[in-house]
Amino acid sequence: MRFSTILFLLICSLQTIAQVSTDSISYKNDLAIYKKTLEETHPSLYRFSSKEKFDSLFNLTKSNLDKKTTELDFFRAISKLSSLVREGHSYIQPTKSLSSSIQNKSLFPFSVLVEDSCITVQDSRSAELAYLKKAVIYSINGQSVKSILKSLSESTCMVSAFNNSGLKSRLSLYNNFAFAYYYFIDTTSTFNIDFRLISDNKIRTATIEGSSAQLSGKNYPQLPADPIPPFSLEINEQRSTAIMSISTFAYWAVGKKIKDYSKFFKKSFTSIQNQKIKNLIIDVRGNRGGEEMIAGELLTYLIDYEFRIYKYSKANSLEFDFINSLPNSNQIKLSKSNYIVSDSGFVMKRADFLKEYVPQKKNQFKGNVYLLSNGICASACHIFLALIKTHKVGKIIGQESGGAFEDVDGRQRIKFTLPYSKIFVSYPTWAMKLNTSGGDKRRGVIPDYEVFPTIEDIALGKDVEMELALKLIR
Repeated sequence: MRFSTILFLLICSLQTIAQVSTDSISYKNDLAIYKKTLEETHPSLYRFSSKEKFDSLFNLTKSNLDKKTTELDFFRAISKLSSLVREGHSYIQPTKSLSSSIQNKSLFPFSVLVEDSCITVQDSRSAELAYLKKAVIYSINGQSVKSILKSLSESTCMVSAFNNSGLKSRLSLYNNFAFAYYYFIDTTSTFNIDFRLISDNKIRTATIEGSSAQLSGKNYPQLPADPIPPFSLEINEQRSTAIMSISTFAYWAVGKKIKDYSKFFKKSFTSIQNQKIKNLIIDVRGNRGGEEMIAGELLTYLIDYEFRIYKYSKANSLEFDFINSLPNSNQIKLSKSNYIVSDSGFVMKRADFLKEYVPQKKNQFKGNVYLLSNGICASACHIFLALIKTHKVGKIIGQESGGAFEDVDGRQRIKFTLPYSKIFVSYPTWAMKLNTSGGDKRRGVIPDYEVFPTIEDIALGKDVEMELALKLIR
């Protein structure tokens, strides 16, 4: 009954109701619900985009809704609004019907390596277009790749702050670019491309057809499964070098417990100490995050003084009655006794993740540390890299991480479904200020040595980041 009353009040607040169709009213109602939830409960709505910018886009979106608005049109509109937050933990997902219908569509026929102004064909789903493998594409249907990437950065919810590294890395996986092009750019099945073959520098033009091959059962975005176990250690005594790989801090996703990581760290650093290893390479490429307290524990072997991960954590609201009345809400509840009211929101008094970390008494590593990173590194992994940079623990090699250097939203999440469109919405309850310094707050963690694998490197299985780390050690 309460939900019905709220919906009625929202509908009544919309203007020109009599002039739009029933579908338009429903979409406008979903839009009003989405606006209300963000404004009341999102912890960092205006961190990177002003209220005026949000209001302008909400008003424009509302005015564009009419009887011709399709399910895909509305999904695109809501995704643009969500992308304006510029925080990778805030996102929406395509509806089940959209995800189902795209399986049979003829999409852009290539998996690609995405760069700032071009894309390079990694593989073709169409046998007759296999000759274009490794070709460099500069435009699609008259739109430059640079312009396409800008549009995707404003539509896909894959960008944190003003850092496109995570976006490019994710679009370079599997057929994510093809899905994103359909969802956010154009639903066409015919593509006019300007390209250059690997054999020469001549710019050519071709009209190619899309393909539905290899799309059945695939969801967007597609991400690789985390290897099990998610951690490993390799020691080369001759080089006096240890390579520690950590594919995820999300212990729950790989059937592990936090104590399993603790045991691994203890055993690893004991071996490193006993064998008098001088160089440590920590490979976190592809690590999308998880539990930052695991990252904190790893840092206690590398930092010889007390430190904190966060300066503070805050929520924008402690009242969630409206959100909890929405379909598929995960029923958020926060204890008012654990928060202090401030001008910027409700600041948390205490939590395990706000603790101070104490350095390990035994097996502290005092040698040379090298970190391997890429754009997939996000969330807890990005935090780990930001603290490495702040405390000058070692040299970072690879590509800029996803995320923003000073801020992250995360941990407890708000989840619900918009009633009419059935779009799934998710964003964090808390915004955390990282205890970091020395970086650009509008960017991710910039490596000390930036290196980018080429399409040839990928095809040959050449590990350019690892090669550089070993070269620096020599």
